[in-house]
Amino acid sequence: MKRISVLLLCLASVSLFSIALSYARATIWRSRVNNAVAATPAQGNPVPLSVFAADDMPVTITGLTVVKDQPVTKTAGAADNKAADQTEAAPQLQFNVASKGGHKIKSMTVALFDFDEKGLLRRVDSWGQTLDVNDEKGPAKVTLQLERKLNPLHRQVLALEHVRSEGATWRAQLPGLGRAANKTSAGLPTSAVTNRLEKALPDERGSVLCSNGFRKAMLLAQLGDGQSVTSFTCDQNNRSFSFTFRGKNLGQ
Repeated sequence: MKRISVLLLCLASVSLFSIALSYARATIWRSRVNNAVAATPAQGNPVPLSVFAADDMPVTITGLTVVKDQPVTKTAGAADNKAADQTEAAPQLQFNVASKGGHKIKSMTVALFDFDEKGLLRRVDSWGQTLDVNDEKGPAKVTLQLERKLNPLHRQVLALEHVRSEGATWRAQLPGLGRAANKTSAGLPTSAVTNRLEKALPDERGSVLCSNGFRKAMLLAQLGDGQSVTSFTCDQNNRSFSFTFRGKNLGQ
C-alpha cells in the first residue's frame, strides 16, 4: 500500500508539473502575441496628409486622399536575368487640380515630403504630370501611384514645385519648398519664394529629369544638419524620382 501511495503521489506531482508548464508556455506565447500586436500600427489608421502651394502659383490642389493598395509590378534589372518581375501592393494618391487666374495649365511637378514623428525628413518623391486644365474645363483628377506603403505615424506633405501654362512657367526652389513643407506638416503658417518666367519652359524628361532630380537631392542635403542622401532612384518613363535620408533636420 505504501508503494502504491508513493506511486500515486509521484504521478500526481508529475501531472501538476505538466499542467503548470503548459500554462506557463501558453502565458508566454500569449504575451508575445499581445506585444507583437501592440507594436504594430492598425492597418486602417488614416495617414496624416497636407498640401502646400505658394499663393502665387496658378493652380489649387484640393481633395488629397490615399486610396486602397494597388498592385505595382517592379521589373528586375537587366543584369539580373534570374530574377522575375515582382508584384507588390502600394497605395495611390488622388487629388483635384484647378486653374486660377485664367491660365491654361499644361503640366506640373509635385513632391511628396515624408516627415517622421520627430519632424525629420525621411523621403521625397517627385512626379511630373501632363495636364490640360483651364477655367472652361474645370478641375482635373490626378492619380499618383506610390511604390511603398505610407507609415501612419509619419506626416506626408504634397508640395507644388513647378507649373507650366501655355505662356509662362512658375517654379518654387526645392530647398525653400522643403522647409515650407516641414512647417506645413507641423501646422505652422509658411510661404515659399516662386519664380515666374514669361516663357513656357519644356518639361524635364529623360536623363535631364534624373540629373536635375539628383541635383535637388544634393541641395536639400546641404540644409540643416548636412546629412547626406542615403539613396536615389529615378524612373524616366514615369517622370519620377525619389531620394531618402535617415532622418534629416532641415533647419529653419
